Amino acid sequence: MAAATPPSRDRYVDFLRAVSILAVVTGHWVIATIQRTPRGIEVGNVLSDVSAIRPVTWVFQVMGVFFVVGGFSTRRSIEARRDGSGAQFDSGAFFAGRVERLLRPTIVFVVAWLIGAVALDAIGVNPKLVHAIARIAAQPLWFLAVYLLVTLIAPVQLAVHRRAPFALVVILPITVACVDALRLRHVSSGPAVVNYLLVFAFAQELGFHLANDWDRVTARVALIVAAVGAGIMVLLVTAGPYPVSMVGLPGARVSNMSPPTVCILLLTIVQVGVLTALRPAARRWLERRRVWSATIAVNAGIMTIFLWHLTAAALVGSVMYAAGVLPHPGTATWWWLKLPWFVGCAAVLGVLVAATVGIERLPARTGAQRGRPWVRGVGMLVAVRGLAGFALTGFDHPGSPGGSAFLGLRLSPMVDLGLLLFGYGLAAGWPGARRPELTAPTQ
Repeated sequence: MAAATPPSRDRYVDFLRAVSILAVVTGHWVIATIQRTPRGIEVGNVLSDVSAIRPVTWVFQVMGVFFVVGGFSTRRSIEARRDGSGAQFDSGAFFAGRVERLLRPTIVFVVAWLIGAVALDAIGVNPKLVHAIARIAAQPLWFLAVYLLVTLIAPVQLAVHRRAPFALVVILPITVACVDALRLRHVSSGPAVVNYLLVFAFAQELGFHLANDWDRVTARVALIVAAVGAGIMVLLVTAGPYPVSMVGLPGARVSNMSPPTVCILLLTIVQVGVLTALRPAARRWLERRRVWSATIAVNAGIMTIFLWHLTAAALVGSVMYAAGVLPHPGTATWWWLKLPWFVGCAAVLGVLVAATVGIERLPARTGAQRGRPWVRGVGMLVAVRGLAGFALTGFDHPGSPGGSAFLGLRLSPMVDLGLLLFGYGLAAGWPGARRPELTAPTQ
């Protein structure tokens, strides 16, 4: 695959996609804490105990970069689907292809965890421990729900971008700031849920711009933009109402990530500015065969790595919990244990990826799907509801309603699975599937 890479491919985009996911994995493994308390097992975040390291989240909170890369790839993919005759872009085919790539490994992950949760309960594992690790393992699914929503609006957003290239660059940040103001005034995160879409749609918009104009942005301009963005962030987290941490903390009055605030939007600008300045040197480095091969290897199983990385942490943490090896978070002993913790998590993740990455690598079955964009869109929304349900309630007690209510409903994991499967079927091309047509992936 490395030898067959066409000269037109922007290797830096693939590199950023891989690095952003690995940064998320590393960040989660670093900050995760598991404690034995009088109330039982407690899963937390070391940032709650060690406030001095909270600025480090400005480096590891890179979800915005992943959506920027997604916007870059989405624009390239949409434009590659147009032929020279000027035929209209088929959004139904675009949705079907994206949904299959995202949800096929996700469904395997969900089913495996539902079976695993039942098995753990059947053999008499502590119910509180099962609940804790099942909730941890389900957390990556919120990201996929948001990614599907951003993908759903991508064709319309790109059409707006072509007509008024800078409209959304201005409108979206202003709207996010207004939503933040309402949220802070009422001390309620309910209405602010819309920022999940607005903030990451802004990141996608940046990706649209970079797909066409990245080579025109000089390192000096990029660093000036990054410096201005960082300066505004410093003001917002010191004189303003926002916390320093770019990840949520248990019990915090305001979270920058749940839902995302204007700080996450600014952080995305800062990170993209710095990464743009590094781009020329990084592209030369990526011409090296081994570096590029490693980048391809990570991207080949990137969804599998992301889906299973918290499962690996939960399994290693449960072993430590059972063995009683749980020093207080933030102490010297706790930090020293991070090395064997990382080794254990990496080993378990390696086994899980080796066992399941083949699902992600299967040839696409949706290449011949055309039309029905509304059906595909409805299917994506249904799948989003299923994913959000899992992210809120976890995987344990499959047959019982529980967890947090969402959209006024409190559903069981089995109902969420049904929604996920039904949404996948509609969005990925069934019913009415034709003979599969295998196509090469686009940037």
